[in-house]
Amino acid sequence: MPSVSCKRTIMLSGGARNAACEPDAEHQIMPTSTQVNEPKIVVMPDVQASRDDRNIAIDRVGVKHIRYPISLRCPATGGVQHTVARVNMFVGLPHYQ
Repeated sequence: MPSVSCKRTIMLSGGARNAACEPDAEHQIMPTSTQVNEPKIVVMPDVQASRDDRNIAIDRVGVKHIRYPISLRCPATGGVQHTVARVNMFVGLPHYQ
């Protein structure tokens, strides 16, 4: 084992004191903080992009209460009316999608 000094705290009746010690079976050398806190690379599978083998169709999937600004032109007068449309958008998904 390499010769590395360490600090050990000894409790005495007058208070704590630090004492130097050499690593032995009781005092192991701990890895440095860079070794302990190294980031681990974890690969997560892309579940949404994976194929669904259950073959279940979805009748309706979508988004409700979408607010979208629109302009309406009157064909008779040519005037423009600005407003906000509130729409629901849905689609049916067959079992193979």
